[in-house]
Amino acid sequence: MYFDTSTRIWVILLVLTLFSWQLAGQSLLWWIVLFTWLKAELIIDYFMRLKEAPLLWRVLLWAWLVVVLGGIALAYRF
Repeated sequence: MYFDTSTRIWVILLVLTLFSWQLAGQSLLWWIVLFTWLKAELIIDYFMRLKEAPLLWRVLLWAWLVVVLGGIALAYRF
């Protein structure tokens, strides 16, 4: 059976979501943030098709991810 890249990425996103959901009640914030970062990277690279975009756009989205996920991590840390 053949699965294209989009289907494989979608399955990976589902698995990461299930892992995050399982870890949610166990105070493993850093793992959840890591899984969220990986999911965001996959969405940005493959579904938004920014893998072929100029580096500036990718750096802007990476910076946005750092601000958002850092803010969430700090909010739950204190």
